[in-house]
Amino acid sequence: MDEVVAVSGLSAGYRGRAVVRGIDLSLRRGDIVGLLGANGSGKSTLIRAITGQIPLLGGSVTIDGIALATAPERAKAGFGLAIEPHELPAPLSGRQYIELVASIRGSAPGDLPSADLPGADLLERLELGRWMDRPIAEYSLGTRAKVAILAALLGRPPLLIFDETLNGLDPVAAWEVKRVITALCASGRHAVI
Repeated sequence: MDEVVAVSGLSAGYRGRAVVRGIDLSLRRGDIVGLLGANGSGKSTLIRAITGQIPLLGGSVTIDGIALATAPERAKAGFGLAIEPHELPAPLSGRQYIELVASIRGSAPGDLPSADLPGADLLERLELGRWMDRPIAEYSLGTRAKVAILAALLGRPPLLIFDETLNGLDPVAAWEVKRVITALCASGRHAVI
C-alpha cells in the first residue's frame, strides 16, 4: 500500500464546535500538499486532528494503513511532526532535544533520511552543526525551526507534517528546506503536508 494518509469526512474543532467539516484527503508516497487559507480558517486545526492532538468530531484518519482511532500509538509512529519552533524546550541543547525525540520515537538520533538526499548530510545542509550543543534558548526562530524539522525526520517516517515551520527561516534556509522536502518526496519514501 502506498497511501500514506487517508482522511475521510473529518470534522474537528474545540469544545464540541466544529472548525473544519467534511474534509477528505489522500496522500501517497511522493506527494506534497500545502494547506492554504486565511488566518483562522482551520489549517492548524486540521493538522492537529490528523496528528491526534485533538479528538475528531466525525470521520476517520488512517496513517500508513493504521486507523488513528483504534491504534493511536501505532498510527502516530507513521508520521514526523515538526512542532512550532517556539514550543521547543529552551533549556535543552539541540542535540539533547534530538536525542529526546529519538528515544520517544524508538530510533537512533542519527536515523535521518540522509541517504535519500544528494550532497551533504542534513546537519550541514541546514547549517546546524555549530548550534547543536548550545541551549535552544540561544537560537533564533529560524534555527529553532530547523531543529524542529530535523526532529520530524527522525526514524524516516513515511508522512512528514510541517505546520508553519518555514516561518522565521531566512530565504536561503527556506529554499534549502524546500529542496530537502522535494528530494525526500522524489525518493518515493515520504509524503509531506
